[in-house]
Amino acid sequence: MEEIIAEFEYIQKQYRTPGSLMCHYVMHISAELYSKMNNDLDILNAYASECCKYIFNLGYQNCFAIHYSAEDKLHIHFAINTTNYRTGYKLRQYPPEIKKNLEYPLSNLLTDYLKQFQIAMRIDDLS
Repeated sequence: MEEIIAEFEYIQKQYRTPGSLMCHYVMHISAELYSKMNNDLDILNAYASECCKYIFNLGYQNCFAIHYSAEDKLHIHFAINTTNYRTGYKLRQYPPEIKKNLEYPLSNLLTDYLKQFQIAMRIDDLS
């Protein structure tokens, strides 16, 4: 974890961007959604990895952890460097920008991922 923080700080120093080091984004996974993944943590982990690739391709370093708590149930925590490593642009943490840059695209990515997973499940059932 210290290495990740050091990498985030390095990018911020390169662009001299003041302010918060990271954005904490939490994606809640409903029981219904998790059942579509066959209640399989490996599938959820693979999806979270795809989300990280998407965020990285936007230009933001990031990492994730899958967590379960009695109150919030299953969810994925994303820690995202607020400084874009390509442009130095600072990710603003107010709701419209988070929705535009993360929530909507990751939701669409999930839909596509589940479609691919269901197709793979059908192929497995045939063999």
